[in-house]
Amino acid sequence: TDITVNRTLSATNASLTAGDAISDGTSGTVLISGTATLDAVGDITLDNAANDFGVVVINQAANATLTDADDIELSNVDVTGTLAVTTLSQGITVSGDVTAASANLDAAAEITVEASGSVSATDAAFTAGAAITVDGTVSATDASLDAATDITVNGTLSATNASLTAGDAISDGTSGKVLISGTATLDAV
Repeated sequence: TDITVNRTLSATNASLTAGDAISDGTSGTVLISGTATLDAVGDITLDNAANDFGVVVINQAANATLTDADDIELSNVDVTGTLAVTTLSQGITVSGDVTAASANLDAAAEITVEASGSVSATDAAFTAGAAITVDGTVSATDASLDAATDITVNGTLSATNASLTAGDAISDGTSGKVLISGTATLDAV
């Protein structure tokens, strides 16, 4: 059945497995400083502004919504529908394989896809209050990257259509690959 956190769940590491949904109710707070391993047949909704995660692993979920007070690291994530991750004061790091139909990452600061990381989605939308750096792989039918400063692809960005908007520069670093088979819309200040 469901797992609902109505008050506070605080741990270094936690594993939550639900036959249906995992949520933080209307006022619950989830504080996992190490690794949070989440597994739900239904939706995962941990969207309280006070939530604070270290590393998040999602073994399965129909849809997943995560909000973090500062920064968050996404390790292996498997979501069949929409993955929505928001940080309120710092960045998002992708260190593992993230798969979703729709991956929406919204960071107050930087978004980094590490060399060991990948994001695979039909729709991938990254919005960063600082830079976006892709050292690993981002693969999507439609990709939208919007950074307040630079967008740098040192790894691979592969999409049918892509929109890249940067407050400063857009570059492929020293060895990056940008593979857009359809329309690439680029906007750099």
